[in-house]
Amino acid sequence: ARELPDEVEPLGVGLSPELETAVSTLSAGEREVLALRVVLELDAEETARVLGISRTAGSMRLARALTKLEERMAADALA
Repeated sequence: ARELPDEVEPLGVGLSPELETAVSTLSAGEREVLALRVVLELDAEETARVLGISRTAGSMRLARALTKLEERMAADALA
């Protein structure tokens, strides 16, 4: 098992303003899974273990988060 860092910068730090706004619209759970999978590059099993959820629940949460980000970014691009 991989060791997690003691401190991690908040998700959104250093992102474009548009992406930072999109990330801020996600639920806390969606931001958590996104940070673990994308920022810390944990695999699905590691992410599920850290969050105390099933692998399926973690994968579904990540899929929802990515869909929301994609929709928000697309809407912002059209605005």
